[in-house]
Parts: sequence; C-alpha cells; structure tokens
Amino acid sequence: MGIFSFFKKKKKDNTIQEEKSHNAFITNAGDYGFPEISLSVMGALRMDGIMAIAEFSDIAKNTGQEVNYEVMYTHLLEEGALRIPVVIDIGGKGYSLFFIYGEDDLIFYHDAKKYIGETAYPNMIYFSTFPLPSHIDSKSCLIPFQLGYLRPEEKLQPEGAYGMWWQSAEDPRFSGSVTHSVLEKLYTHTHAQGYESYLLGYILKQCGLQEGDDFHRMEYPEGSRSFLLLAPENKLVIMVISAEKGIRFLFPIRDTSKTYRERFLKGVVADLLSTRVELERAGVAKDEEGFSGNLDWFNFTCEMLEKQENGEGGVQVIGGMEFEVEA
Repeated sequence: MGIFSFFKKKKKDNTIQEEKSHNAFITNAGDYGFPEISLSVMGALRMDGIMAIAEFSDIAKNTGQEVNYEVMYTHLLEEGALRIPVVIDIGGKGYSLFFIYGEDDLIFYHDAKKYIGETAYPNMIYFSTFPLPSHIDSKSCLIPFQLGYLRPEEKLQPEGAYGMWWQSAEDPRFSGSVTHSVLEKLYTHTHAQGYESYLLGYILKQCGLQEGDDFHRMEYPEGSRSFLLLAPENKLVIMVISAEKGIRFLFPIRDTSKTYRERFLKGVVADLLSTRVELERAGVAKDEEGFSGNLDWFNFTCEMLEKQENGEGGVQVIGGMEFEVEA
C-alpha cells in the first residue's frame, strides 16, 4: 500500500499563529546530529510527511546507512493506543516524527513524551510551524484500540511457533492469568449475548476482510478459517474463526511479550463490547438461540487445562501452531 493512503489531510489549528518569517518548519532534528533540514510547510500532514521521509532517506543514502520508515505507526499501551505520524529507522536507531500546525498538535506531541520511551522509536523529532512555548497544556494523546488497526497481510508469511497463550517465567499458569480473564470476557460478553453473527461481521469488516461500507451478520464456518493480519507494532497475528471455537487470535511466541498479548486482547474486547452496546441501543434483533456453542467449548477447554495444570505435566502452549522458518 502506498504511503499516500495512510495520511489524511490535516487542517491547521489557528489557535496558535505561525510565527516564522519564512515558509519552513522549525525542527529539532539537529539535536540528534542530523544536518540542517529545511522543510517547506505544505500545510497537509500527508504531503509534509512524505517530504520529511524523502529528506531523511537522502541523509541516510548520503551517509551509507540503511533506512526504513512507516506511517501512522500504532503502539499498544495499557491505556489505549499511541499513533505516531511517521517513524523512521536510520542505521538501527529509531526516530518518531511529529508535525505541529497548531495547539492540538502541540499538546499531542507533549503528551506523547510520556509513552515514547516504550516504543522502538524513542527519539522525538518535531517539525513545527511556530516556536514551541515553554508551557504546554496537558491532554491525553492516546486513543482506544480499534480492530481497524489490523490489516490483511499477503506478502509476508508466519514463521516459527504461534499460540493463544504460552507458559513463561512471569506467566506460569493459564488458569488465573490475565489472558485467561480477558478471553473469558471475550467469550462471555460478546459470544454469549446474542450478537455473535453481527460481531463476526464487524471484525471481518474492520480488518479489511469484508467488502462494502457496512458490516452485516456473518455465519461462522463449520471448519476453521485462518487469516494472517498485520497488527500494531508490525506483529503478524493469525485470526482463526470457526463455529466450534469462535474467534481466536494466535501470536508469534518468539517475539510477542506477555504485555503486548494482554493489551491486544483487552483492546479487542473493548472494541467488541462497545459495538455490542451500540447494537443493543439500536434495537437490533439478536441471533436465534443456539447460534453458536463456542462459549461451551471455551468453558470445557478451561476446565481440562486447569486439571492438566494441576497434574504433573502442566501446560506449555494453548492453540499452538508451527510454521517453517525461512533460512
């Protein structure tokens, strides 16, 4: 997908007037050792982002360094999601680019400082149309996780071991774990409230797997269907749907932290719950009784896993899948 499609046109905020004597951004890129960058203000995030990427790409080329970039990068946090306009990796060092046109952008940039250290792009470079003031009001820059952040991935392939949950030193048992608790909410509050078919349609629509402007009821397939999705922080996540087991998300075990898995699942549950509430308020007819029995499958599976964990063997992985690793 081209970088043009990622950016939406951004209008200037007139709360703070531009104070520069010429039509170029003020930037702190020099604080990170970059040569002088004179970037003309186009006034639209899409175009300004593209021009900034071109500038840094030229710098990397001239210094013999490899460069990689991504636009509208999403990082998961406990409180929600942080979306950064542009992230760039030059020579193995990560930078986050922020474009400040007015007060709202300034507040966003300021609040992002609280969380940027958790990302792979902790070095914050701004391009501002005015000098940054010494005092900046505080306002959260985070937004709720949305299933729309997941996109179908057709070029890359999963590698290594995947699972819904796996044992680790910090997470030795599935029973009583945060992942167990969140999955229980997923099955209880979404699968068992009469709107399963609509929520399945919503997920497929949000993830770009269903065409059309609106989502509608969808039936679970009798067998399993798997979809490879590109998730926040460039994780390749597998979504599996079936009439027996409902909706499951499998994560790459090697490079997925316990924290990421839990934040991802909490975000999915929150998005589905809010959608279910909207369906209820709109008076949408519920599914026929007995539409799906996957809550029964989940409860039975949890009972079996708890018995196994109380035995000698324990449980290492739930929902495990293995894929070949390319040499």
